[in-house]
Amino acid sequence: MNNKDSNISDLYVTLLHYPVINREGNIIISAVTNLDIHDISRACRTYGVKRFFIVTPDKEQQKISKEILDYWIYGKGGQLNPDRKEALQLVEIKSDIDSVRNEILKKTSKIPLVIATSAGYKGQVISCQNLKRDFLFNKNNKRPLILTFGTAFGLHESVYKNVDMILEPIKGSTTYNHLSVRCAVAIYLDRLLS
Repeated sequence: MNNKDSNISDLYVTLLHYPVINREGNIIISAVTNLDIHDISRACRTYGVKRFFIVTPDKEQQKISKEILDYWIYGKGGQLNPDRKEALQLVEIKSDIDSVRNEILKKTSKIPLVIATSAGYKGQVISCQNLKRDFLFNKNNKRPLILTFGTAFGLHESVYKNVDMILEPIKGSTTYNHLSVRCAVAIYLDRLLS
């Protein structure tokens, strides 16, 4: 499914590596991982996400990410695996979430809605069902949506103060709640777009 060919609002995914927290709750910049780049871009391509933004202010992490993308898009990896190349062409590297917002605003002339995710957020949240009905599949909503994920031990509290909505946490059938971000992205995209 390609969003251009459907009646749904444009959906973007961001993976924040800053500001996120470590095990002790301290703010950190987390490392970009090769698996996240590959697996999340493939999920985004499968579900028709417009763009997947990797967000890190760390110049070395940006460089490493660009080298990975260059290999799989322009190098031998892209020649050997055109499906992977197609998915990775959705990826863009940005320094901060404001750069993502501004780029989408510039491209669409619409202020995007930013929706944060969390494994354990305790405040007011929107359900996947209501997000689909009221925003994603609502023909009266013309604003693009940015679905925002955190790495390490989750988004820093400052992120939640600057978003429009927080999506309900994923709950399994047990009390264990430590999904990889790659799994969480795939589950949310399936719940929202299938």
